[in-house]
Amino acid sequence: MSGPEPALATSGARGAVVTLAGQVVMVATRVVGLAVLARLLTPEIYGLMAIATGFSTFAVAVTTLGLPMAIAGAAEISRRAQSTLFFLSLAFGVVVGGVIALAAPLIANLWGEPQLEPVLRWLALAPVMGSALGIFQLHLARQLRFVAVAAVGTVATVTSFALAIAVAAGGGGIEALVVQTLSMPAIELILLAIVGRWLPGRPHRLGADERALIRNARHLLGINVLGQTGRYVTAPMLGLVAPPTQVGLFDRAQQLVLLPLGLTIDQMKRVALPVLTRVRDDRERLASYYRRAQQLATYGTGLLFALLAALAEPVVAVVFGSGWEAAVPLLRVLALGGIVRAFGLTVQWLHMGGGSAQAGLRFNAWAIPLVVAITATGLPWGAMGVAVANGVGWLVYWPLAVRDGARAVGIPAAPVMADAVRVSLTVLAPTAVAAWAASSLVEGAWPMLLLGSAAALAVLGVAFVALARVRADVTSLVAMVRG
Repeated sequence: MSGPEPALATSGARGAVVTLAGQVVMVATRVVGLAVLARLLTPEIYGLMAIATGFSTFAVAVTTLGLPMAIAGAAEISRRAQSTLFFLSLAFGVVVGGVIALAAPLIANLWGEPQLEPVLRWLALAPVMGSALGIFQLHLARQLRFVAVAAVGTVATVTSFALAIAVAAGGGGIEALVVQTLSMPAIELILLAIVGRWLPGRPHRLGADERALIRNARHLLGINVLGQTGRYVTAPMLGLVAPPTQVGLFDRAQQLVLLPLGLTIDQMKRVALPVLTRVRDDRERLASYYRRAQQLATYGTGLLFALLAALAEPVVAVVFGSGWEAAVPLLRVLALGGIVRAFGLTVQWLHMGGGSAQAGLRFNAWAIPLVVAITATGLPWGAMGVAVANGVGWLVYWPLAVRDGARAVGIPAAPVMADAVRVSLTVLAPTAVAAWAASSLVEGAWPMLLLGSAAALAVLGVAFVALARVRADVTSLVAMVRG
C-alpha cells in the first residue's frame, strides 16, 4: 500500500494517539479533582447537582453534536460557510439555553428541590458556550491539529477544577460545582480562538452546500439527542424516587464510568469520523478501518472498565475517601455495563462516517428509548436496581446496534461482533478476575490497587505472549501509529 492511503491511515491513527494521550491527562486531572472535591462536598450536594447537570449536560451534548459533526463529515467547506454555520449553531445554543432557564422553576417544583432553580439558570449558559465551542474544536481538527485541541482541553480542565476546589475550600457548596461546569467551556473557547487564529466572519444567506450540511446535521442531531438521552437521563430519573444522598452516590459512581466514555469514545469520534468519511465509498476499507477503531476502544476503554469493576473498592476509597463506601457495588455494576455500552456507542462512528446518519437516527429512535425503559424497570429497587437494569439495557442495545449499522453501510456484522467478544473473553475477563483476586489478598486501598494492577499487567503480558491473535491486534495498531 502506497500513496495517500497509508498517509490517511497514519494521520488518523496518530490523531487518535494524540487525542487519547490528551484525554489520559484530562482523566487524571479529573480524578484528582474528584478526589479533592469529594472530601469537601457531601453526597447530597452532588445529588442535587447531578439532577441539574442531567439537563444542562444533555443540552450541551445536543448543541455540540449537530452542525459541528456535520462540518466534520464534509469533504470541503469554505470559510464563509463555516462562519454562517457558526452563527446558526450559536443561535441554536441560545434557544436551548433559554428553554432550560425558563423551565428551571418547573423542574425545581417537580423534583421538590428549590435549590435547583438558581443552579439551572446559571447552567443555561453551558449550551450557549458549547454550541460555539464545537465549531472551534472542529476547525482545528479538520486541519489535523490534534495536539492543539488536546492541549487546550487539558489547560481548561486543570484550571476549572482548580477554581472549583478554591470555591469549595472557601466554604462554597453547590456553587463550586457550578463554577467548575461553566469555567471549563469558557476557558476552552477563549484558548481555541487564540490558538486557531480564526474568528467567524459575517454570516451570509445559506447556499446549496450549507443547506446540504444542515440536512445532514438534522440526522446527526437526532442520533445524538437520542444517544445522550440514554447517558444523562438516569440521575434525574432516579431523583424522582430517591433522596439526593442516594442520587449523589449513584452519580459519583456513574461519573467514574462516564469519564472514560466521554474522554475516549466521544473524543475519538472527532478522529474516527473524518477518516471513515473519506473511505466510505470503499466498503472493504471502511470495514477494515472501523474494526481497527473498535479494537482500539475494546483494548482501551473496555479494559479500563474491566479493571474499574475489579478494583472498585480501592478506587472508591482513593478517589472519594470515607463516607462513600456505598458507591462501591454501584461502581462495580456500572463499570461492567460500561463495557458493552462502549462497544455499542462506537457504532455511531459507523453510521456517521459511513454516510448512514438517517439509518442511525431511525435505529436509535427506538433503541435508546428501549434502553431507558429497561433502566426504568430498576427504579423500585433504588440506585442498585437502576444500575443493574441500565447494564442489561446496554447489553441488549449493543448487538442490535452492530447489526443495524453494518447493514446500513454494507459491511458484515459478524466480524465486528466476533472481535469484541474474542477480546472480552481472552483479555478483559481474565485480566479483571486476576486483578480482583490479587487485590482481595491484602488490605488497604493503595496495596489493593498496586497488587491488583500488577496482577492485571502480568495477565496482559501472558496474553500477548501466548495468544497469536492478541499479538496481531497489538502489532497492527502499533504499525498504524508508526506509519
